[in-house]
Amino acid sequence: MPGKSLVKIITLKKTSILVFTISFCIILPLLLKDNIHSPYHFVLSKPFNSSAREENYKFRNDLEVLKSKVYLSRNKKLDKDHLLSQWKETAKFKLIIVIVSASRNHFPSGKNYNPRYLTQVTAKYGYLKLNRPSTQLTDMKLIVCDVDKVSHFEALNLTDYIPKISIYEGVPRSLRMNADAYEQEKVDYVHCLKQSLNYTSDYILIVEDDALPHDDLLEKLDHLFSYRLPKINNTFGYIKLFHPTRLNGYITGDGNRLLEWFASAGLMEHLIASILFIFGFTDQNSIDNRLIRYIFLTLLLLGIGRINVMQWRKISPHFYRFVPAPSCCTPALLFTPTSAKLMVDYLSKVTCRKGYAKDTAMETAGFKNWFFEPKIFTHIGVYSTLHKNLIRPDIVD
Repeated sequence: MPGKSLVKIITLKKTSILVFTISFCIILPLLLKDNIHSPYHFVLSKPFNSSAREENYKFRNDLEVLKSKVYLSRNKKLDKDHLLSQWKETAKFKLIIVIVSASRNHFPSGKNYNPRYLTQVTAKYGYLKLNRPSTQLTDMKLIVCDVDKVSHFEALNLTDYIPKISIYEGVPRSLRMNADAYEQEKVDYVHCLKQSLNYTSDYILIVEDDALPHDDLLEKLDHLFSYRLPKINNTFGYIKLFHPTRLNGYITGDGNRLLEWFASAGLMEHLIASILFIFGFTDQNSIDNRLIRYIFLTLLLLGIGRINVMQWRKISPHFYRFVPAPSCCTPALLFTPTSAKLMVDYLSKVTCRKGYAKDTAMETAGFKNWFFEPKIFTHIGVYSTLHKNLIRPDIVD
């Protein structure tokens, strides 16, 4: 009957509005406002440039620094042959990890505050190295590449645990600084990449000192080296192991992300419709019901956030995937010696500036680059040495 159909449609719309309102305006905001990977956190959290937020960050950061110092004090050597002088020139390693580091000693409201990112990162690599399975990446080495123009005391104090290379040691101070900060950042990166080529290795991982590795880093790298990279014949410029959350969502201007978003919602709706059909609730599979479910699931995925949705991939390394490397940011890049040399040659010929930073220059080098996702690093730095300012953690993570 037309009258009954109209009543059903009106009832369906009222119920849908109520469910949508409760779900997206009450339940999800309460559940996800503190989840840094959800859009709700970005919208509902207070501005980070407030002094209270900065002090809270510094308090939590200091706790992590303290834990790192305690760990390092109990493990005096991360390697029996931790000195560079003990590395035989003929030795070949599976992996060289180069940590690019500079001191960060100034916060806007807290002068001379050192967040000691390098200490935290060194302790984490030490933990991973000493606790890895006996068969996993047994031939890997760590180096700190000190790009500080003066004295990097934090790096100096860690030389008992990890060897350090100072690229400006012996260089007159007048020749250490470049007029353009973007060009200087590129020059420093090229120097560190060059240093990595002094040692024989299959792979080179260049990381910034505020890129904290996840607990499963070595497991994922071992899987990469053993199974994934041989399939693409190591023909790549670099493999990104980190990408910021804010640029890794569904709505980023990347058509593939939009397709993934809509396809995921469609797959979930089809699964629900199949379950309802199996159990005899066929009246719930009308076109109107299915359309409303699809819209609900689409908004649900958006509210939860793509990073959170992809957590299931962490169940096994086999669920990780390669996607074309998105633009921006270089906290953790994996090279082969061949690709590292090609990148050094290319970057040495270009000049960086505002609007054309080193990450942009690397993207325009003409190499095929990949992003191995989900990311296996977290960006803990909130003070930019390039921009000299604080950045919200949910912007850089």
